[in-house]
Amino acid sequence: MDLNQLRYFIEVAKIRNFTRAAKNCHVAQPALSQQIRKLEAQLNLKLLKRLPRGAELTREGEVFLPYAEQVLSALNEAQGVAEELRGASRGVVRIVTLPSACVYVLPPKIAAFKRDHPRVDIVLEETVSANIPNLVLSGGFDLGVTQALAPIPRMRRALIQREDLLLAVGENHPLAARQELKLAEASGETFVVTKKDTEFRHLAEDLCRRAGFEMGTAFEADHFDSIQAYCAVGIGVGLIPRSVILTTLEPAPHYLRITHPKAQRYLWLVWPEAGLQNKAAQAIMPYLTQ
Repeated sequence: MDLNQLRYFIEVAKIRNFTRAAKNCHVAQPALSQQIRKLEAQLNLKLLKRLPRGAELTREGEVFLPYAEQVLSALNEAQGVAEELRGASRGVVRIVTLPSACVYVLPPKIAAFKRDHPRVDIVLEETVSANIPNLVLSGGFDLGVTQALAPIPRMRRALIQREDLLLAVGENHPLAARQELKLAEASGETFVVTKKDTEFRHLAEDLCRRAGFEMGTAFEADHFDSIQAYCAVGIGVGLIPRSVILTTLEPAPHYLRITHPKAQRYLWLVWPEAGLQNKAAQAIMPYLTQ
């Protein structure tokens, strides 16, 4: 019997909904359903009734639920004891991160860690600077979140997220009638982009060079929200990670898929090559990279 199966069953039993339970458990809904079916097959019991708009416990499920909760509670206590012995259950983790990752990527990951490690404090600092690796190497932060294009000397890294970049244009732009384009077709456009010496500026310029042109700049901004707002009113076009698309702008930009070259952003967790002495920082790493 897999302990994750118990976790998934308990979450569905608590909120009576497979989709919301999967979101709370940070797992795809089909995978959660499959694991619960495996649990039912192992027990040879039907634990949940699948309903059109949710789920409810069967009589067998109602009997089994408190025992599953006891097993999970005992496991959590055992993990707590182990963490106390390792020194990972208390302390402070300092992370320097890009603003877009701080807002759109990290919250559910950090929330999951805090549920399991409530006595560890998290300190986040946001910066658009390309200096994130140096801030970690200097000892001011335990971990960094970066979108640097290449591996960084004296640092290790692990992938947090990979996502597509889209081209944002104003609703009256000639390209707004399109759904996709080769980036070379935007070679005559001026771009709204982050300021110089930011990691995303380096990424955008590199992508344009791979498409065969140098990026012309119409406007510089600190954040993706601003970039999208100015693209929407026709100041220029802009490269936007899919995860930061705004749905509240009026007027709203039109977003085009880039078919060539491959247009993606990679978010990396970085830490010193020598390793981490902070046990709490070691403990959070699997949560950030899963």
